[in-house]
Amino acid sequence: MDFIDFIDNKDGRLEMTEKAGLYCVMQSNIPKHLQAFRCGLAGKPVSSATQFKSTEGSFKTRYLQYLNYWRPERNAAKVYAVLTVPRKTIMGFAEKVMPEKMEGDNREEYARLHMGQTLIQIREKQYHNLLVKYGMQRLGLPGTIESRKRSEFFRGPLETCVKALKGVGVGDLYLFKGNNEVEKITLKKRGVTLTPDQVELRSSPRFTAAEDVINQMMTDTPTQRAVSRLAQLTPQTTPQRKSPRIEGLEVVMDGDQLDSLRKNRKRATAIFQQIAQVRKSPRLNTL
Repeated sequence: MDFIDFIDNKDGRLEMTEKAGLYCVMQSNIPKHLQAFRCGLAGKPVSSATQFKSTEGSFKTRYLQYLNYWRPERNAAKVYAVLTVPRKTIMGFAEKVMPEKMEGDNREEYARLHMGQTLIQIREKQYHNLLVKYGMQRLGLPGTIESRKRSEFFRGPLETCVKALKGVGVGDLYLFKGNNEVEKITLKKRGVTLTPDQVELRSSPRFTAAEDVINQMMTDTPTQRAVSRLAQLTPQTTPQRKSPRIEGLEVVMDGDQLDSLRKNRKRATAIFQQIAQVRKSPRLNTL
């Protein structure tokens, strides 16, 4: 299927465009001896402790990136197959497959996040290993030994790419046999399912206080003055640097303004995060 048709999805029949997973694509109109399939991942999860992210990638956004440096026109590239990988996003948590703790390791889970991998990274590695196992040639810079090649470009028949995607064993596999024909195959191989851990991220005390204020606003009776508990926080400082945050900061609003924030939690969160960032210049302290 042509990239443009995949991205446009005018009739809405392509259910996989906004999903994450593995793919097999190729740039069109290049000499045969230079042709190679690009086999990678789209949609690595974005973790955040303070706000929801709307920038998580998908097949659609990945192909838009490719068209920026390939030819941004019809018939510039084609997608031959994609395999979905499930993804779950929870604010304040990172979704990773974590290794077991070694004896004596007392660290919190957020301090071990660098040791874990996202599910889609694990599936991509399996995909690449299967491509090599089934005989595809992995491209790389001249002189690079095979074990050190990290390229997403593989040379070989399309059937091998599809075989490797099927070998992953789990997910919805979509095969594109033209711009109007899509075959869906649900893979349910036993013993290959992985359940990622939801690891709680370390959050800033300032943002935690802002969340407390918002929760109180959602339940308290409207008052003429809402005093921000953010000002009561004692910033952790070091002898080299002291925080110039304003002490005794108050947020003044009437009942209508408070009701407006109650109805729009997202706006309330943004406002109180801005309050938490307020700083006063030391030069103004004497004014």
